[in-house]
This record gives sequence, C-alpha cells and structure tokens, in this order.
Amino acid sequence: MSDGRDVIAVRKMSKRRVPRYQREADTGPTIPPPSSDRIPADLSQQAPHNSYGGVPLYYEDQPFTCVDCGKEEIWTAEQQKWWYEVAKASIYSRAVRCHDCRRARREGGPQPQPIRHVGTLMKLLRAQLDPALADAGFVFASRSKPVQPSERVWIDYGRSGQTFSIAFEPRDARLIAELLEPNGDCRTVAAVAFDGPTSRAQVMATIEEFAAAVTAFLRSDSSGG
Repeated sequence: MSDGRDVIAVRKMSKRRVPRYQREADTGPTIPPPSSDRIPADLSQQAPHNSYGGVPLYYEDQPFTCVDCGKEEIWTAEQQKWWYEVAKASIYSRAVRCHDCRRARREGGPQPQPIRHVGTLMKLLRAQLDPALADAGFVFASRSKPVQPSERVWIDYGRSGQTFSIAFEPRDARLIAELLEPNGDCRTVAAVAFDGPTSRAQVMATIEEFAAAVTAFLRSDSSGG
C-alpha cells in the first residue's frame, strides 16, 4: 500500500518538466535580491522582443571603454532605465561610446580620435617601420598587451643584444622610439606628439613624421651595420 511518497515524487518531477520561461510567465521572473546600486526593471515598458533569456530584470552601473577614443566611462543604471524603457531601445543594445564622442557624432563634428583602438595605431606604425628596422638588422621580438587605455603600448625589436622599442604613451600623448643598449643605457631616438588628431589624414601624417625620424636615425646609426 502506498504511503503517499510516490505521489509526491511524481508531482516534483512534473514541476521540473515545466520550461523555465513558462514558470516565469505564470509566476513572474525571479528578480535578484535588492541592492543599493540596482534599479528594478519594468518589463512591461521594455521594447518588444522574442527572447526568453537575457532580458534585463534590473539595471546597475556598467563600466565600459569608448570604441572611438578609448576613454573609460560608466553607463549608469538611470541611463539604462531611460534607454530601455523610455527610448524603447533594443534590450540587446549596449553603451559603446562616451558622452563626448556621442555628442560629436550627433553634431557631425570631428571625432576626438579617428583610431578606434590602439592596436590599429600600432599596426599602422609597423607597416611604416618594419622594412627600415629589418634593413638595419632588427627583428620583431615582442609586444605589450595593455589592459587599461592609459597604459604604455610598445613593440620591441632585437639585434645583437640591443632592443629597439616603438611605443605610444597615452598619458603624454606621444609616439616614442627608444634604443636600449646591452649595458642598460637607454636613449630616445625619436618622439612626436600625438595629441588627438581629428582626421585619418592627420593620423597618417603624424605616423609618417615619426617614421621618417626613426628611419633617419637607423640610417645614420653607425652600429646599424
């Protein structure tokens, strides 16, 4: 004779088989515990969507890096609530540009920085300088992988114990080339200001000026063989 436990087990199994989105439709989504920096979302005000997952149930401050200028900024919970519930933007959209770059795009003015990522800048530098460095006997050795936009970015080349470094200094807004000798002595052989060109033509002109200075040094360096 059953003591009732079989019935309970069947009921529990039946509940587990109900899809999560169906349970949320019946009982409402499970909202995380309240937090001082969170703002609950009003799902009825969000733009229509066809997803059962990834819907923001609350908003909280989100740090991000601007894709145009590399500046770090915060997309606040209040801004997100307005974006999703007042502007009715897609729930899949995210902040990618800082306030200044968004305003510049709206006004149709010049962009603060036409190079979207420092990696692009370093690729342009390599395209200009690799041939001259190779002619001088330098070979690629290593490069940095910065975590923060304010960090120095560099590419190193080696030759007979010497290290030739090409770098971008975000804090000083300049391109710099340095030669490190085997005995530890380091000298700056070229430096050009790079303080926010407003067009790609200006970017390329600055890179070419820097490359010309580096190339001139390599040609005149008596140890360049």
